Amino acid sequence: GVTVHPERQVLGWFAPRAGRERFFRREVFPIFIIDDGESGALYYGFPQYKVPGVKLGLFGHFGETANPDQNAPEPTQRDEAALRRCLERHAPDAAHTTMTMTACMFCNTADHHFILDTMEHGVLLAAGFSGHGFKFAAVIGELIADWACEKPWAAPHAKFAAQQFSLGRFRNGGAELTKTRVGTQKASL
Repeated sequence: GVTVHPERQVLGWFAPRAGRERFFRREVFPIFIIDDGESGALYYGFPQYKVPGVKLGLFGHFGETANPDQNAPEPTQRDEAALRRCLERHAPDAAHTTMTMTACMFCNTADHHFILDTMEHGVLLAAGFSGHGFKFAAVIGELIADWACEKPWAAPHAKFAAQQFSLGRFRNGGAELTKTRVGTQKASL
């Protein structure tokens, strides 16, 4: 069978230094991904939008398994330090004050791609969004709606081809997976 691994993820919101806030608004500061080559860490973040702070996360965080039957453990000083290091190095004016932090869970597949496949009795399985399902909610919703209306699956890009998301890619112990580490997928879905 296919295993989906729940992983603890921590997000932080940081207030920019006084007088520098305007540089971190969405009109001038983009959504970003930072590949910290030195540590091998992959950070992602968002400009100030509807909350007065820059949002930052560390993809894979510390690789901690979470229990989906319990809340993810609350953020710690170690969590904050990992996020703060990134901002202090790459966007120091955004690292003034930690406003808030929260812990949640990602559900990861072995290749960090979605599972969209049909099961017995006409059931559609949509799972394992590995922390990036929200970004694709519109296209995934459209694909699921097409399936429910028995329309052909018209993938807008090869990355969305039906076989890309099928359970079949996990056969033979995952031997069919072409990418197995998060770090090798920086430019992929």
